[in-house]
Amino acid sequence: MRREIAILLIMILFLQYTDVIAVDSNVTVVKLGISPDNVKSTPSPLILSDGVVVAINNLLKKICFDGREIWTSSIPYRVKFLLETDSSLLVFSEGGSLYLVDAVNGNVLDSISLGGEVSTQPIISSGMIYVPLSSGNLITLNLLSLRRAWSIKLDSVPRLLTSFSGGVAVATSKNTYLIFSSSYIIPINIALMNIGSVAGKVVGITDSRDVVLIDKDGSIKVLTSIKSGFIPAGQLVSAGNNVYILTGGGSFIRINVVDGSISSEMLDMWPLCQPLISEGAIVALGSNSIIIKNIFGTTIYKESIGGLSSVASFRGFSESGEAYLASISSSGDLIIDKIDLLLFFGEKYVKDRVVNIYGDICLLTNSEKRVSLYMLDNSTGSMKISEIAVISPGFCKSISISASVPENWTYLIAGFVIDGHKLSPIISAKYQPQVVTAGEIKLKMPDSVSIPLGGTENISLVINNTMDTEEFDLSAEAEGVVLSFPNKIKIEKNKLTEVYIKILGKQEGGSVLHVKILSKGEVLAEGKTQLKIVPVKVLDNLNVVQRDNNFFLLANLTNRIGDKINMVLEIYLDGIKVNQTNIYFANKGESKGFAMPVKLAQGNHSLSAVVSADGIVIDRVSRGIQIGLGTQTSKVSLANIPYLLAAFIIALASIGGLLVYRRRKKPAYAARLPPKPPATVPSLEKIETEVPEAERLPEVALEKPEEEKPRELMRPEVNIEEIKDRIGGVKSELLDVKSLNESIEGEVGEEVFHDEISELEERISEVEGLLSSNRLDEAANEIDKLAETVSSLKKRVIAARQVLINNWDVVEKRIDIMLRIWGRAPSSMLTMVPPELRMVALKMYAKKRGDVEIVGDEIRKKESAE
Repeated sequence: MRREIAILLIMILFLQYTDVIAVDSNVTVVKLGISPDNVKSTPSPLILSDGVVVAINNLLKKICFDGREIWTSSIPYRVKFLLETDSSLLVFSEGGSLYLVDAVNGNVLDSISLGGEVSTQPIISSGMIYVPLSSGNLITLNLLSLRRAWSIKLDSVPRLLTSFSGGVAVATSKNTYLIFSSSYIIPINIALMNIGSVAGKVVGITDSRDVVLIDKDGSIKVLTSIKSGFIPAGQLVSAGNNVYILTGGGSFIRINVVDGSISSEMLDMWPLCQPLISEGAIVALGSNSIIIKNIFGTTIYKESIGGLSSVASFRGFSESGEAYLASISSSGDLIIDKIDLLLFFGEKYVKDRVVNIYGDICLLTNSEKRVSLYMLDNSTGSMKISEIAVISPGFCKSISISASVPENWTYLIAGFVIDGHKLSPIISAKYQPQVVTAGEIKLKMPDSVSIPLGGTENISLVINNTMDTEEFDLSAEAEGVVLSFPNKIKIEKNKLTEVYIKILGKQEGGSVLHVKILSKGEVLAEGKTQLKIVPVKVLDNLNVVQRDNNFFLLANLTNRIGDKINMVLEIYLDGIKVNQTNIYFANKGESKGFAMPVKLAQGNHSLSAVVSADGIVIDRVSRGIQIGLGTQTSKVSLANIPYLLAAFIIALASIGGLLVYRRRKKPAYAARLPPKPPATVPSLEKIETEVPEAERLPEVALEKPEEEKPRELMRPEVNIEEIKDRIGGVKSELLDVKSLNESIEGEVGEEVFHDEISELEERISEVEGLLSSNRLDEAANEIDKLAETVSSLKKRVIAARQVLINNWDVVEKRIDIMLRIWGRAPSSMLTMVPPELRMVALKMYAKKRGDVEIVGDEIRKKESAE
């Protein structure tokens, strides 16, 4: 019987990983089925924090770093380019289509027509998407709404784009253009075959192989000339004041644009493309190898790996201590190569309970990091940390450390820590525990348990009692969870007994469950289990639909955490809570929907939904809504709804009532371009079960060719009434932001964005002065900039509430840990807090504690408290 079960398990694993080949522990190959002829036209893989997104013709796939598939999604046309923004993907397809895709589940959220084929990789800069078209036009879209902002007619097809300090540079086959904040353009009579940015300026390589630096005023400086070797086309990469060039002959060139220094070396490889750079590490990619250098050009890592192609991307994550290289191979497979950001070369061993490590450590992050050695007893969870050094990015440092293991430890796992994050172990050892032969109580627990955030899980404890005592006390504790268990347990002699502990996931992350069995206060047996509280997605959709001038908010939820769950759905509009509803789910997997009427004025709005269970936030979704004259988010007609039902909905809208409806099937996201209105009016049943199509946004009328003005921005004429309306809208939105900010400052007791709001109020007064002086163009330009700034500030204020109020316990715990380990908590280490809010967070913490004080940009324990 055991043999049959083993065979069945092997078959299941084989079926699940049929298309995944693990070359070694760091390299995973996934069979994609891309034709070798189509590899070069396939977009580069997009590396996200939790996986890799690849495009296969008109399909999108998200794949874990270990090769498991997360989701598959499709669009009508073949994918040409990919971009990442927040938790969404921007997918540019053949036919001039743009799709907004949810990176979490692959759902198509929106789609628009661009008015032409996309010629090269679009870029994002200052809240705008710059899209080059084969017609020679460069169009820009608002990142939040995907509405077209303006367009420029260039002399020929845009080939390369790069952002720099204050603007975007575009290279065509004839000229280069510097574009600044959508207000003016500087044409430069120079053609570039490669382009990039360094030290806030534009850098490029001309057809004659001169490396040139272009300043913001359009002035050109020749840095050097490359004498020989074909230069791979693509984006030039830079770090700090250095720009890096890799020639086709394998010559690696580093140029410092400040001091003019130049270094060059020959690499033992045939390069496939320009270098890739992330987190202070520079990757040179060859057909059979990869070479990693630090920001000073020193080689610190080399690996042989065959079959790579120029369709590749590289991304490092300093918080997780590892980096990933993703490439489509020449045979059409996806290759995922894991690279540690902390590289160690040397010796490590354990002798007589002493850990010995000596050698060199190289850091591939883009900021200074504190490196420590952790030692963990895997049987009890006891931890010991020994400080090693603070290492600067790109440097290697020699280390020598010896640390003793406590006598009572049974297992040893040891490795490095970067800023508090444990990396994979480099040492493991086991010591023979003492065996008790007399009567005893034995406790068996699972090695690890995974629990959904907000969900419950029962852990079974197997207990064997060989003692005369039958009644015992049970003790259990763990951080970040809620436990429920019997305090008194009865275990008959020489019998196996099962006791269950119910665990509710409260805080995402890892924890340790510590269980003790006691008799008269004496611990007879104890054990520990690793708990992993994993995030869960319950909000499948959040949308607003419009009927004439009435708006309805729709949300779809699916219970993925357990049976008999009561969820609380909170809806926020522009940072203000507008509704809170309880929704009960009898069974896991059940789906329900929520609907309510809302009032939306013209302009930009932020919409957020937060779902909690048992007081624990388990999911949240945010999106932007833009309401304009003649613009609708989605249309839903009530014409075919039964009269009484339609009257009921209208009555609900008038009194602010709510309708909670049950979703009967998973929503079918229709990804069509251009979207068309339905031939028949949907019934209420369709409204409940389908997500309405995203209506195509109005096209911006382009001037006729004979009227086009190359090198000049084309913006519509403005009049004084339009500007007054826009000023009024910006003032109203700023008033909302000010109110929200004051509520945050009242709760935290510190000023947050007070000065920025005051400055914006002064700038609005200046625009009103321009308007009274009849300087309409200047007023229109300034109010456009102010509208974007206020919208951005609103997002930051909402984020401040999330960090300083809703998630304060996480911030407080991070500071507690730093003070306990180091005796100080630098603001730079609060990586979960936006930089502009870190000192506010430290001041909040210091107010609540009397044993700490703020010194410079960090909190320290007071001397009297040591």
